[in-house]
Parts: sequence; structure tokens; C-alpha cells
Amino acid sequence: STFCERWNGVEFLHLANMVVPSITFSSDASGTWGCGALWQSQWIQGSWDSSWQDVNIMIKELIPIVLAAATWGPSWSNHHVLCQCDNMAVVQAIRIGSSKEPSGIVMHLLRCLILQLFSFTLTADH
Repeated sequence: STFCERWNGVEFLHLANMVVPSITFSSDASGTWGCGALWQSQWIQGSWDSSWQDVNIMIKELIPIVLAAATWGPSWSNHHVLCQCDNMAVVQAIRIGSSKEPSGIVMHLLRCLILQLFSFTLTADH
């Protein structure tokens, strides 16, 4: 669609923050160990390879959210999803739809999963 190709990512109304979520999941990441996410009785987790030791914590906190969207996204279609995250920078990035994380690729992947593949809205809370 040409709309998504030309959209600059700026919203005039943050509707996702005004809708009561129908689905809530939690995510967390450690700087050294790994990350995980929990939705209902389902969970996912992963550990960091040694090459991830110096990766920015914001990226590490976004990874389980992307993994959750990729894993459970089909079940979340047409729902408003709330992510509970303990990293305020990640919460703010999700709320406004962009971030200053170094590569930008993680937020881009999250937007693609949400907007193009699974059609759900996402907000976050600390």
C-alpha cells in the first residue's frame, strides 16, 4: 500500500493510548542473562549470546516484545494489546511509535509485525 510506504510515523491522535486493552502481556530483559515474555499461561524466553554483552539495554528490552508479537500476533489480531515493561524508554517508544535506539531496526520490525502482518494496536505501561 502506498500509505504505509509514505507515512512518516507521526500520529495526530494517539488512539492506542485511549482504548482499554483487551490483551495484556509482560516482558522483561536482563543486561547479561536474556529476556522473556508472558501472556496468559504461555511464555517465551531466550538467552543472550556473549556477542550481545555490549548491546544497548533498550534494544534488549524491545527484543522480547518483538518475539511476543511474532509468536502471539495471530491471536492478537483486531485487539488492543498492552505490554507491561519495566523500561521507561521502551514504554515511551511504544507509546509514540518511534525511538532513538541506535539502529532503529527493532522498532521497524515491531511496526511491521503489528501493522502489516497481524493488525493489532499496541501500547505499553511501566
